[in-house]
Amino acid sequence: MPRYEFYSPARHRRRLATHHSPLTTTRHRRRLTYSPPTPTPQQAVQIFDSWAAQLAPRDFDVFSGPYLTYIIKEAKKQCPDLPIILYISNSGALIERMAKCDPDVISLCHTVDFSEGVKRAGGDKFAYQGNMDAGVLFGDKEHITKRVLETIKTAEDEGVRYDFGFDVCFLRSPAH
Repeated sequence: MPRYEFYSPARHRRRLATHHSPLTTTRHRRRLTYSPPTPTPQQAVQIFDSWAAQLAPRDFDVFSGPYLTYIIKEAKKQCPDLPIILYISNSGALIERMAKCDPDVISLCHTVDFSEGVKRAGGDKFAYQGNMDAGVLFGDKEHITKRVLETIKTAEDEGVRYDFGFDVCFLRSPAH
């Protein structure tokens, strides 16, 4: 016979607390130290959050945003001159929330128009990078050239760094 449980706000809060506890203990926080490897100094640090876009925006505010903010803040304390790049896969719905995490660079994925993403994040408050869909690389050279030039044209007025995106897979020859 199935057992039925009634919703209990107290039980719900206890369950949520167990999800946060590994992320908030002192022991885990002490592990967040950045020590650059030698002899090559880093020019930037990129934080990849591959799953954050799977959360509803309000859940991002609980389960991802505060921790990204903490990581960025701690990294800036330890290395104030090192730019922090924040990338979230498929982040079109989270751009404003990414901006609240206060990275130096916001990486815009291909799911958002570049100019729109820059406006939503706060304009010239951040540097930006991205945002061509790497799937374009499976097209012929003419199509690839057209999309690269279109993407660069869209971004040129924003004064940004351009790259192909972060989901580049090497099933095609780089010479293509």
